[in-house]
Amino acid sequence: MGLQRYVQTWSGDNSTSWRTLKYNTRMGVGMSMSGLVNFGHDVGGFAGTARPSPELFARWVANGVMHPRFTIHSWHDDGSVNEPWMYPEITDIVREMIRLRYRLIPFLYTLSYLATERREPIVNPVFSLDDALLEESDDFLLGRDLLVASVVEEGQVTRTVTLPNVPDGWFEFDTGTHHDAGTVTLDAPLDRLPLLVRAGAGIPQCELPAPSKEIVTTQTVDNSPHTIVLYLPDGNGHSEGFFFDDDGHTYGYRQGHGYWLTWTADHADTTVTVHTHVEGDYQPPWGTMAFALRPGDTRTIEVVVKTATSD
Repeated sequence: MGLQRYVQTWSGDNSTSWRTLKYNTRMGVGMSMSGLVNFGHDVGGFAGTARPSPELFARWVANGVMHPRFTIHSWHDDGSVNEPWMYPEITDIVREMIRLRYRLIPFLYTLSYLATERREPIVNPVFSLDDALLEESDDFLLGRDLLVASVVEEGQVTRTVTLPNVPDGWFEFDTGTHHDAGTVTLDAPLDRLPLLVRAGAGIPQCELPAPSKEIVTTQTVDNSPHTIVLYLPDGNGHSEGFFFDDDGHTYGYRQGHGYWLTWTADHADTTVTVHTHVEGDYQPPWGTMAFALRPGDTRTIEVVVKTATSD
């Protein structure tokens, strides 16, 4: 009782296999619905006769970076351990997947706040948006806005996904391509993790510096420009969202030392007008939140900022 209140946990000492990768996802959704929202899986498998293959490891990393807890942790019968750089042919892929996680830390941190303060799961089943999708699924949601379609079967280079029936459909995270609800097939080469954003959502992210010998840390994130990328449907409409940040070390936010940003977006055929309202006295080192439109959205955007002290 109360385990979920105090700890970050994991799904146990899993074995190295494609089957484990597939079913860890389903275990995680169950854990999340049971109140254990801060969890993950040992990437690559903890135990087994040997390391995972390069393909399995790359897919496992892609899956793992989309969980609250991400760790590469193992012990194998042959004495080997899983390491991010153990296969030179996929090291760049592993690096980019980990960079994707760091890029999305503003989004993940907001979800962690909502889990702590509002008891909203970080990882959600797709049927939370569509009762017709009650069957077991290899897909899951981060919050209610980002659908993760990990590749969990060997040799796949495409991924068939059944998208929940939500107003205005979904957009591919990296291309901005639109899809209505229903079954779609997405390109999924080894270096791509299919991600889809619910239409009307905004995904907070940071702009990391170009890859270099410098180590990327959470301090890098804190000092990198932040942007909420809006995935708005074409035509007229209204959307809204929320973002949170604080110093990441103390409970000062309970005394108002945080950064609470709410936004609304009114969009038309050629323009998008965003209104923001900020509360709290935390001054984030990354500066002022920027807003941008999804790839392929050429409308002009105007941002109107209001603080707690504004008229």
